Amino acid sequence: MPDIARDLVVSEPWVFGAFSVALLVGAFVAPTSGKLADRWGAGRVMAFGSIGSAGTLVLTALTPSAWAFAVALALMQVVSAGVLYSTAFTAIIQAGGRKAQNSIVHLTLIAGFASSLFWPLTTWLHSAMTWREVLLLYAALHIVVCLPVHWRLARLTSGAVADAHRADVSLKETVVQQNRNLVFLLMLLGFAIEGYALSAMLVHIVPLTHALGLGAAGLVVASLFGPAQVASRLINLVFGGDLSQVWLAVIAAVLMPIGIVVLLGTTPSFTGAVVFAVSWASARD
Repeated sequence: MPDIARDLVVSEPWVFGAFSVALLVGAFVAPTSGKLADRWGAGRVMAFGSIGSAGTLVLTALTPSAWAFAVALALMQVVSAGVLYSTAFTAIIQAGGRKAQNSIVHLTLIAGFASSLFWPLTTWLHSAMTWREVLLLYAALHIVVCLPVHWRLARLTSGAVADAHRADVSLKETVVQQNRNLVFLLMLLGFAIEGYALSAMLVHIVPLTHALGLGAAGLVVASLFGPAQVASRLINLVFGGDLSQVWLAVIAAVLMPIGIVVLLGTTPSFTGAVVFAVSWASARD
């Protein structure tokens, strides 16, 4: 972030602001991605998402000005909905049907290490490359690694979507549908509030822990989010079978303020920061 701000001759808050606006743009586009996944198949959406992600990463890396960077960043978030693992969940269900539950658990366990791998990896790459070169490398990975996998997945999900369209199953109970819409809106509001708090904290986690006196240990704390997520999923898988989804949501919501209180009350203790990371990673799940 400091190098981007310095290179584009803007302040760091300006870059964070551009990123926040880009996330908001991506949020508005996400429902369209879901509709396309239902219509075309999630695998096909992910394949085009890989191409779009590579293109927008290249565009962002080549931007000559701050405003061009902001536009490219927004475009990146527009296509990102096609490659994030929420779309992968849909692909697994379309390809696996009723047998998809175990595959979803496996995916969440693997994806839990994403931040643990790529935050340190990005930091290491940036020590030897410019931020523009790092983005170009990640663009190449989308084409070389992700696109072939997603294209193969597209062949599996397209057939399932075609079968679903032929079945043409629709819900007729108007009252039930209205109740479901109300529940959906309440869930949407809860996820939005929680997601805002989580994203705001995670985006600033490294400078935040540094400001609290943890120094370089802040990066270690940030990298713990992935393993902590995996651990929480395993615990939930083994011991949470009898808990309702409502109680799981309540527990997750309570863990967020507990984590902040522990972090502020124990700073600059590394142990307290670890407890904070575990609490927030569990709440994020």
